[in-house]
Amino acid sequence: MPNLQHLPQYERHLTLAALGHCPRDYYYTNEVRQGLREDKAAGDSLAVGILVHYGLEALWKQRQIGLWTPSLALDFIDAKAGSDVVLLMLKDRKSVVDEARKAVLDYAEQWTGARDHWTPLEVSPVSDPPASWTLLDNRFVAYPDLLVEAGAMYPRVVVDHKTSMWKFEAEKWEWHPELLTQCLAAKQRDSGLPIFYMIDFLQRPGRRSTVWSFPATPIWEFTPKKEAAAREWIRHLIWRRDFYKATMYEGRVDLGGESVTQYELPWPQELSQCQTPWGMCRWAGECFRGED
Repeated sequence: MPNLQHLPQYERHLTLAALGHCPRDYYYTNEVRQGLREDKAAGDSLAVGILVHYGLEALWKQRQIGLWTPSLALDFIDAKAGSDVVLLMLKDRKSVVDEARKAVLDYAEQWTGARDHWTPLEVSPVSDPPASWTLLDNRFVAYPDLLVEAGAMYPRVVVDHKTSMWKFEAEKWEWHPELLTQCLAAKQRDSGLPIFYMIDFLQRPGRRSTVWSFPATPIWEFTPKKEAAAREWIRHLIWRRDFYKATMYEGRVDLGGESVTQYELPWPQELSQCQTPWGMCRWAGECFRGED
């Protein structure tokens, strides 16, 4: 997935997920998108994930024309580590790069042969203007990692790469809006074919190991019910975005016929919501600076 400055006129999963979490999360993320605020430095886990995605992108683009050459994917990781603004802020960039390189080598070894029947159709499609099939309602752009043909049973499979030190839990992903919106895009590309989707999971080594693992993950079908859920997720959050902009970001709001001044920013959610599965929200200091 490209940085936030790519196609800033469109919403994406990251921005709408920020809005679903907290209106201020969206506000600050949107400022980064518009170039009005510097992004926060990536933590090591996020940085490893970013670099692994670069390496897997290189591998699957190779597969479009032939066999994997992992050394070329490693060169791509090194080049990105030396040019990506967020990654350049890392304190220990070498250890992060080494871990990402090891992940891509282990991935190639794991799946050579086992996935030779996969035909990659789209690999991290990024363009400006965007490919028409990646646009949803002309307001949202999807960034699938990989779209493949995987045999007669699975004519179209949306594949989303994930790296984590935690074990894979299928229930977290089957209805995840990031995957479902990618499936909406895939359906626009190939409207006459059934769409399936999966997580391509790369589990980081434990403390006493250097070996990445690749647990088997299910392949889910993109059903009409899931399609409706994905469309509603986009519709509802864009409605909320427009509401916040109209009633809070502009400074004044009409309440029962009386025009009153609102906060310049929407007030943050209750403090407990600042805690996310990945730690405290990165903007918590902006919202509660100097407060106990």
